[in-house]
Amino acid sequence: MPRRPRPTTRKPPIHLAGASRGPRTATKPHGITGNVNEIRIHAVDSVSENEPESDSAGEHEDLDEDPESSFVEGGEEEEEDVDVDGPRVAQYVDEEDLEEVGEESEPEDDEPEQEPDNLKNLRNDLSTLPLGALRKAQQALLRSKVYDDEDDEDGEGPGLPSGEYSNSEPKGETSHQAKDQEKEKKEVPKRKNKHAPMEMSSKRPVPRKRLDIPVNKPVPRDPRFLPITGEFSQDRFRTQYGFLSEMHEQEMNTLKENLKRARKMLASSPRALRAEREAEVQRLERAVKRAESLVNRGKREQVEASVLAKARKEEKEKQKQGKKAWFMKNVDKKELLTRAKFEVLAEQGGRGAVRKAIEKKQKKTSQKEKKRRPYAPGEKRPSRPSTDVRPNKRQKFS
Repeated sequence: MPRRPRPTTRKPPIHLAGASRGPRTATKPHGITGNVNEIRIHAVDSVSENEPESDSAGEHEDLDEDPESSFVEGGEEEEEDVDVDGPRVAQYVDEEDLEEVGEESEPEDDEPEQEPDNLKNLRNDLSTLPLGALRKAQQALLRSKVYDDEDDEDGEGPGLPSGEYSNSEPKGETSHQAKDQEKEKKEVPKRKNKHAPMEMSSKRPVPRKRLDIPVNKPVPRDPRFLPITGEFSQDRFRTQYGFLSEMHEQEMNTLKENLKRARKMLASSPRALRAEREAEVQRLERAVKRAESLVNRGKREQVEASVLAKARKEEKEKQKQGKKAWFMKNVDKKELLTRAKFEVLAEQGGRGAVRKAIEKKQKKTSQKEKKRRPYAPGEKRPSRPSTDVRPNKRQKFS
C-alpha cells in the first residue's frame, strides 16, 4: 500500500530533526525512576523527500535553545504526530550503554549502587575458594561470636549489686548457664594428620523417648542343620562314620558285664543297700536295651543298604543290555527287605530262628486284629485287666 503524503499544514515531529545527524539514543532525564534495562527506543519514521527544509532548520534552533523543554514537548507531540501507517525502525542498544547513560544522568546515586557491586564481587571471590577454607572461616566466625557473647555477659554481670539477681533468671539458672559456657569453651583437639578421622565427644544427652535397645539373644547353632554342610547322604555317612557301629557293640558288651556283676551284688546285699542296688540293676537293664537296639538297628540298615545296592546294580546291567528303565515300588522294596532279613537270620541261627521270628510277627498282628474285631451290642465285653487302656475306636454291628 503506498504511503500517504504528510499534509503541508501539519508540522513534522521534533524527533525527526536529528534524523539527518544519525541515530540517537534517548537519555533518561533526571527525576524519572525506573529500570534502565526497560528503556526502549521509540520508532523513527522515515523522512519524505518533499519535506520543507525551513521547518527542519527552525526545529534545530528550537532544540538548541531549550533542550529540556523540547524533550518534554516532543514526547507529548510525538504521541499525536506519529504516523500509524508509516514504516518504523527499531534500533538495538546494548545494556552497558544504557547503564552508562543512567549513571551520567544520576550522579547522586553512585554510592548506593556501588554497594551491590562490591557484594557481588565478594560473592564471586568466595565461590572460587575451596570448601575447606570456607569451613575454617565459618568455624572461626562462630567461635568469635561465642566469645563476643561471653564478653557481653561478663560485662553485664558486675553491673548488678551483690546478692541481687533479676526476676527472670534466678541464681540456679545462672550457675547452669555458666557451666554450659564452660563446656562450650572446650575446643576439639586438632588432628595430627588431615586424613585422620575427626575426634568427637561420645557424651550425648539422654533422650526423653524410650529407646528400643535390641537384646542379643543366644541363637542355637547346630552344624547338622546348617546349609553349608550340604544334604544328608546315607551312603556317605556310613562310609565316614562306620566306626560308630563297632563302638556301640563294645558299649553293649561292657553294659552286659556290669549288669551281670550288679545282679550278683544284689543277691548278697544287706537289707540297707538292697533298694539302692535294685535301682542300679534297673538302670543297667535299660541301658543294655538301648545299646542292643542301636546295634540291631545298625546291622539292619547295613543289610538293607547292601540289598538295595545289589538290586540297583543288577538293574543298571539290564539297562545296558537294552532293557527299559524300571523303578522299584514300595511293595516290591518291602518284600525284598523282608526276604533279606530272614536270610540273615537263617545264616546266624538257622531255621529255628526264622520260625521264631515268624511266630512272633504273627502273634503281634493277631493281637492288633483282635482289638479291631467288632462285637454285638448284646454281648458281654471280654474281661481284661484294669491296667489295660481302652482302644480309641471300636467297630459295632448296625
